[in-house]
Amino acid sequence: MDKTTDKPIGPREEPNIWEQKWTFLALLLMYTAQGIVTFLPSALETTMAHEVQRCSSEAEKRQVQTYLKIALWPFSFKLIFAPIVDYFALPCFPQRFHRRGWIIVTGLFTAGMLCMLSLSWNLVDPGEECPNGAALLAFLFPIVTLACISDIALDAIAVIALAGKNIGWVGVTQVAGGSFGGHIGNTLLLSGEKLGFSTPQILFALG
Repeated sequence: MDKTTDKPIGPREEPNIWEQKWTFLALLLMYTAQGIVTFLPSALETTMAHEVQRCSSEAEKRQVQTYLKIALWPFSFKLIFAPIVDYFALPCFPQRFHRRGWIIVTGLFTAGMLCMLSLSWNLVDPGEECPNGAALLAFLFPIVTLACISDIALDAIAVIALAGKNIGWVGVTQVAGGSFGGHIGNTLLLSGEKLGFSTPQILFALG
């Protein structure tokens, strides 16, 4: 009969995020930037409340509000995007760095879409009339979709970077950074107008 030998169990490593403070800070900043874009439809719903009141009927008001909620739908399809982001590399990016490639490319396209939205703001908000919810959705839906794709790649990078004893901090960066970014976006749009900056100017600056 074979004898089983008990292997000594080494001491359990305690989490120490201070050892990876710069990695943690970088991830936190990236999730914060991600949160600004992700919660942009919700921030605009708050800042455009006065414009929505210009709609002539309750049906038009609900339609604009519905468009803003539809803009958040891409995050319901993350399971569809995840295998594509995890297994396929974009051209010009080696397989080893393919997730960074997704973040860079989606970030560039997001910046471009934000600049286009700012330059086309008169189409979305024609002044004294009801906002054009369909035009706003045409910009916000791809912006949120790009943010969703980037978020998948960033999640994978966070897990790899903090793998081991600090893996529990991944959730902290996701929640803290995302929530903080959402508050920043909302604050920028609200306080920016009070300081004399228009919504398109703020969107252009974010881009």
